[in-house]
Amino acid sequence: MALLAQAVVSNGLVYCSGFVGTEVVDGQVKLIEGSVKDETQQTLSHLSKVLEAAGSSIRDIIQAKVYLIDFERDFTEMNQVWLEVKPPARTTIGVATLPVGSRVEIDCIAEVSVKS
Repeated sequence: MALLAQAVVSNGLVYCSGFVGTEVVDGQVKLIEGSVKDETQQTLSHLSKVLEAAGSSIRDIIQAKVYLIDFERDFTEMNQVWLEVKPPARTTIGVATLPVGSRVEIDCIAEVSVKS
């Protein structure tokens, strides 16, 4: 297990570390089974929880980086998930490998929500 902060809040922004589509099964962290769309949805679910704990939300993401193992094959499916949320500025990068065999990893920067 890597030693890192899931997120850091500084100057009104939340900087989230990279997340992949995992779940806990029998006390073990495992990659979810399914498509790149499933992994992307699970990854955004993790990010949403971390952002909410930091006083932000998935809709407050202003910039995201998405890392894909197979850019050509998986981009369209991953991109469909982003259509369900307010799309931020985003960079998508093809990489050789990701943690736990994941096909997608996402990190982001979000604004801390202003409460009135």
